[in-house]
Amino acid sequence: ADIVANYDWKTKKFYLPIGLRLGKVWVWEKSSLNVYGEYRTSAVYKNWEGSAVKNSYRLNVSYTIPVGKKK
Repeated sequence: ADIVANYDWKTKKFYLPIGLRLGKVWVWEKSSLNVYGEYRTSAVYKNWEGSAVKNSYRLNVSYTIPVGKKK
């Protein structure tokens, strides 16, 4: 997911999430495997009136295979 910084023009408040993602992709002739872990937190959120993440963790594993006829 994307990490988006926000600025509220009415209240002049700033929200900045940061994160770290580490992973590996294995590519084979007919498929691939993507594995990663991700950590997210908020770097700047003082007095932010909206929702703000304190700590977020994600583990992702995705496997892709070709679909359709080879040309």
